[in-house]
Amino acid sequence: MRAAKSILLVGLIGVLAATSGWLVGTTSGLRFLAACALPFPAEVEGRLLDRIAFGRIEFAADRVSGSIERVEFELRPSALLRNTLHFPEFRILEPRLNWLGAGAAPDAVTALDLESWALPVAVQVD
Repeated sequence: MRAAKSILLVGLIGVLAATSGWLVGTTSGLRFLAACALPFPAEVEGRLLDRIAFGRIEFAADRVSGSIERVEFELRPSALLRNTLHFPEFRILEPRLNWLGAGAAPDAVTALDLESWALPVAVQVD
């Protein structure tokens, strides 16, 4: 009985390790994570342990809509052990904004209150 439990435990650990490796080490794993986590559909390339790229992203809010042709970044997962989200490289290619409705563009400070945003980790972009 004890041997059966040990074999089951080793098998369970093996499945967990294989699943984790698939999620962080393959493009298909990254696409699965993106489909579960992102509030918008996006083309995703790369691996979580390497360079990540999102294809065309379109967005819309009350008085603005827009698109970003491509977002590319490199993430250092090991920095999370220091409670830091570290991006050694971050690129946003061809951002476009379209103001909707009458009047001038809204004041960026009042339209986007950055002080209300908070992350539980520090963010470092080189």
